[in-house]
Amino acid sequence: MIGISNCFDMIGQNGCMDVASSLGMQGIGKDMQEISIPIYEVFYMKILIGQDSAFMCDSIQEFTAIRRMNNSCGSVTVTVNLLDMDLLTLLGALLIFTPNTGMNCFLKLNAINLIDDILDLLPMLADLAGLPLPDGMVDGALEGGTIGIEFANRVLEVLFDKLVDVLNEDMATRGIAVRHWEELPEFYQGLVDSGEMKNMLKMRQELGALGFTL
Repeated sequence: MIGISNCFDMIGQNGCMDVASSLGMQGIGKDMQEISIPIYEVFYMKILIGQDSAFMCDSIQEFTAIRRMNNSCGSVTVTVNLLDMDLLTLLGALLIFTPNTGMNCFLKLNAINLIDDILDLLPMLADLAGLPLPDGMVDGALEGGTIGIEFANRVLEVLFDKLVDVLNEDMATRGIAVRHWEELPEFYQGLVDSGEMKNMLKMRQELGALGFTL
């Protein structure tokens, strides 16, 4: 089964020392526009290249930090959605490896607010979640026109849990640390303060490594 952990596959081989280069050695280049890969059964991973990852940022400081990690450390951002539909994006992630911190995956759950967009898809999504539709529900609405918001939230919760469970299992088999998005600023500052970001940039430049820049 292909998983997010496969993005790290080539690290440690043939001089590969970052996620972007690992993907490049597997045939994925920054000149590609749309890269979507089926993982974990009904879920798809979309590799974000260029400005595509900016939507994940909540501030200019966060945008700058991710851009610098991409350029200096070869980090890569991805999203995971249902059924290869951007509309159904469940989470975003930043993948990064450095010699001192190892392999890390920072998760940002619910990268896009889905509720308003999925009501027409509730029958299909409920089937994927293994939940029966409430009596009288048609196209995301109950009899009388009441929107099934509570049920939609339950469906998303089940699908989120399923995704996070399989993702954690996938990462654990490879020794990849799964971390909260809120930890990213401190992690970034640690790379700067320790000089590792500067060293990574120098080493990657010497190796002619790839970089997926914002």
